[in-house]
Amino acid sequence: MKKKYLLKVASMLIIFSSLHFLSGTEISDLPHPLVVSDRLYYDGPEGNAGLAFQVKFISAQSLTTFLKLDTPVGNINNRSYTLRDILVDVNFDGGNANWADVRISGPKPIILDYLNDLETKFRKKNLLSDFSWMFMNFKPTAYYENEGLRAPLKGDIFSIFLAANKPKYLSAEPILIQVMIKNNWDRKLTLVKPQDGSVHGFRYPFCVIELKNDQGRKEGFSVTPACRTVNPLAADSFFEIEPGKAVALFAKEIPLANCFTIQKPGVYYLMARYSTVANHECKWYGSYTFDYWNSRFENEFWQKNEPLIQANRWHLADVERVDVRSEWIKIEVERPMTQSRGISKSEAVIIAEKIFAQEKWPTNDIMVRENGEFWDIQSNSNALGRNGFIRLKRATGEVVSKHLTGP
Repeated sequence: MKKKYLLKVASMLIIFSSLHFLSGTEISDLPHPLVVSDRLYYDGPEGNAGLAFQVKFISAQSLTTFLKLDTPVGNINNRSYTLRDILVDVNFDGGNANWADVRISGPKPIILDYLNDLETKFRKKNLLSDFSWMFMNFKPTAYYENEGLRAPLKGDIFSIFLAANKPKYLSAEPILIQVMIKNNWDRKLTLVKPQDGSVHGFRYPFCVIELKNDQGRKEGFSVTPACRTVNPLAADSFFEIEPGKAVALFAKEIPLANCFTIQKPGVYYLMARYSTVANHECKWYGSYTFDYWNSRFENEFWQKNEPLIQANRWHLADVERVDVRSEWIKIEVERPMTQSRGISKSEAVIIAEKIFAQEKWPTNDIMVRENGEFWDIQSNSNALGRNGFIRLKRATGEVVSKHLTGP
């Protein structure tokens, strides 16, 4: 009776979670594991993986074929697995018989091979006409039965802390910030370091900074980079946090000017949000549409990176799904600094063109943007990829940073 009750509770939890799946908004209510029946949770050394996906079949017959429970899905440790062995839950859209929301859980190698098989079928359009998916945290029923493993209240698995290098600044003075995250759980957990684009919410993990004045209004202007092309995840993007330990999410302090331009003196409050609850694989790689991501096999840049994407899936299956926010911290911006004339826009372009040429980066389509005490210069601005970026100090023309981005 106890097992039947637990399985019923597990099903209710998972079905409830489907209300959030691929709803078109960010999923921020699923930081904790979803309980599944122990039969569907694999505790071997290869690890367990959980997958939720939404599929549209080319026909009702295709749907029927797909849901044959005796369909082989793989072998591990001398055991053959069928769909029956990994299927947790399936829901149908009553308005369209060819749609289904499916959740599966089982040995990580089996689940990832099954995912790759689904992608192949989708590309060939011989079974699926639409397909999107995300990893989910599944745990066995015993995970919550043991008092010592009982889940903490929502938001307590991790704590996140935001700090500024000092409380008061002159208006043109750099404001340096750092974000720390602490593991409050009793075991080692896996997360992802912020990537290029994370602080602007262009890709997961989100590590965005929010700003408001003492009346609760957003006074600062959000900084939006001219190019949203970002680099793929790499093996060193993933890291583990030991129980009770805290680590810095950024290798060094980052300027608040990367996120906001504060134009006038006053009292301001800052808050950091970190999230790994991506609702599609492509959200880990950039501000891309599902259609663009699904066509990546015809793109030379992504074809070259496909082995890396496959390797990342192994790591992403272990990443803890969390959405956590820091407390607000207070800073004061006191008064404008008197600034010299500095270098002009045209002078900044001349300096940047010389550097682009020296680095053998594109020198065409130069775009210049005034960014507080800096000039931001981009080359090849009409193209998505191979964009040179240079930041100069307006006062002196000194090069603050330079890089080439995109495929």
